[in-house]
Amino acid sequence: MNEDILYVLVLIFSVAVQENIAVNTPVVYLQVVNQDINKKVSCIILFVNNEPVNSAQTFTVALFQVQPVDNEQNCQLFIQGNNFTKTFYNITIGVSMTNRVKRQATLDNIILVYPSYNTVQVLLTVNDVNNHAPVFIRPSYPRAAVSMSTSPFYIFAAPYNVPAGYSTGMIILI
Repeated sequence: MNEDILYVLVLIFSVAVQENIAVNTPVVYLQVVNQDINKKVSCIILFVNNEPVNSAQTFTVALFQVQPVDNEQNCQLFIQGNNFTKTFYNITIGVSMTNRVKRQATLDNIILVYPSYNTVQVLLTVNDVNNHAPVFIRPSYPRAAVSMSTSPFYIFAAPYNVPAGYSTGMIILI
C-alpha cells in the first residue's frame, strides 16, 4: 500500500445524460473513504477517452468538472457545458488529500475500508434528443428504371465518418 490511502468505493460508474443538459448538473457522486476528517479531499480528471488531461485540452474544462462536496470530504462530477462532440466519454478521476500526511500518522487514525480505489472510471453516454440524430429517409428514384409492378429495394453504403451534408456513397438496386 502506498502513502496515499484515500479511495473511492465504486470502481466504474456507467451513466447516461441527454444532450443539452443544464450546466452544473451533477452526474456522479464519488464517496471517498479512508480519509482523515480533518483533511480535505482533492479529485481531478486524469484522462478523457484515454487521453491525458492538460491545460491545452479545453474540451475537458468546458464539458466536465469534478468538485469536492460534503465539507470537502467527497467529490462530485458535474456537467459544465452541453456542446458534446461525442456520444461516449470515458472519464478517469483520481482522488487524493490536499494536505498529505505521513503514512503511519494516517493509519493510526483511520479504519480502512476495502475494496476501494484511488482512481475511478465514469463511462458517460450522451443521448441525442434533437434533430442532430440520424434520420432515415426513403429516397425517390426515377421510375423509368424500375418496373411499377415490383417494389424495388435499394441499398446505400457510405463511410461512417462522412460529415453532415456531404453526399457520397453508392446506390444499388436489388
